[in-house]
Amino acid sequence: MDGMQKVAICFSAYGSNPSLNFSKVSNPAIQILSDGKQIAYFPLTDLQMEKTIIAVEIYKRSNVWKMRCVGMGYRSELKTLCESYGLEVE
Repeated sequence: MDGMQKVAICFSAYGSNPSLNFSKVSNPAIQILSDGKQIAYFPLTDLQMEKTIIAVEIYKRSNVWKMRCVGMGYRSELKTLCESYGLEVE
């Protein structure tokens, strides 16, 4: 495999305070534009106690880039999300 194979677009509610989570975010969504025109829109619904979320993954398959709307959240902080992608966090 040559070069980059996947890009994950993730978000995190910073801080260790458990009340800082996505229940405080009004209408979160991913919008992708090309030449100023919307080509994709993905509302991130039903987020409550999540502190971090994987919104979208853009990946290469058979040498073609594709997009997968994920919308998966973690109640733990950013460290858990990073570790799910094989990153080591101290």
